[in-house]
Amino acid sequence: MEQIYRIRVVAIGIDSWISDCDGDPGRTKVEEHAKLYYSKGEAESTLKELQEKYPRRSFYIDPLYKSIPKS
Repeated sequence: MEQIYRIRVVAIGIDSWISDCDGDPGRTKVEEHAKLYYSKGEAESTLKELQEKYPRRSFYIDPLYKSIPKS
């Protein structure tokens, strides 16, 4: 299994996820529309940038697992 990540945002007690849509920052309430990060380092780097830019919001890395079919 390959591990992938997404970043969860909690603002005013509402969960959402970082996405590629417009916004400050761009986010969605639909988990399937969340931006995916294919390395932990990329997710951590983005998380750090978001925490610095938006200190009043809470951000978390959510690990996901993706099945890769055997060939």
